[in-house]
Amino acid sequence: MKIDNLVGNGDFSGGFADWTLVGAIANATAINEEQNGFVRLGTDVSIYQDIKVTVQTQYAIRFRLRTPPDGNGIKVSIQGVSAEGVTSTLATEEFLEPSAEWMGHGLEAHSGQFSTMRLLFESTSAADMDDIAVFAI
Repeated sequence: MKIDNLVGNGDFSGGFADWTLVGAIANATAINEEQNGFVRLGTDVSIYQDIKVTVQTQYAIRFRLRTPPDGNGIKVSIQGVSAEGVTSTLATEEFLEPSAEWMGHGLEAHSGQFSTMRLLFESTSAADMDDIAVFAI
């Protein structure tokens, strides 16, 4: 079964296309390592993407994360975005475990009354991310 990934450029093969950077944006880098594109977030930088979704639907968020031993991981938030641009947190989780290897992670969120969800990754130290997907379940 093919998954309908709602995230644009979730593998970062197009650099930061489809993503918005916030904070210390000089601390974010799109990298190609061994034929694999990914993003490296450093200190005090966030990256997000607004995704059109169906109201009252459950969604799964999947991604790969690699966190250096000196890093503090990453906080992932799923927010509903109103027509006026106001955000409300639907789900949040912190992934703090250091890992030199790529690890798969995920969480779920219900869209509620929102037709737009914001997928937000916040880094306070260092983390690499790749293969981001959002799909209805």
